[in-house]
Amino acid sequence: MVYKAVSTWSTPTDIVEFEKYYNDVHVPFAARVPGALRLVLTRTSDGFETTPSAFYRVAEMHFESRADFEKATTTQEWADMRQDAGWVHERFGVSLESGLGLQVDAVLDPSGPLPSIESRGKPE
Repeated sequence: MVYKAVSTWSTPTDIVEFEKYYNDVHVPFAARVPGALRLVLTRTSDGFETTPSAFYRVAEMHFESRADFEKATTTQEWADMRQDAGWVHERFGVSLESGLGLQVDAVLDPSGPLPSIESRGKPE
């Protein structure tokens, strides 16, 4: 299983300058964090059902375990990345929300059985 640190960024005031800085400066800081197995970056373009997306960027940093994540947070590289994230917040007026968790992959079965409507219960 994979332990993830997931962060979402709000839409910046200057998208062009934010993207340049994010890709040229911030991402290289994140890419140096020891113990990280993978860094997945998403720039959202749309929300669901014609609503705007609730966030502009999503970053996922993958680790082998929570222990590996916790070890990474004690490094200078982690401190440098976090310090830069604060600077990005100040310079571009973005908010940053983060969460931690264990990835669990669902089994995809497009032709599998569905629960009955009644099994969902009544809304409150």
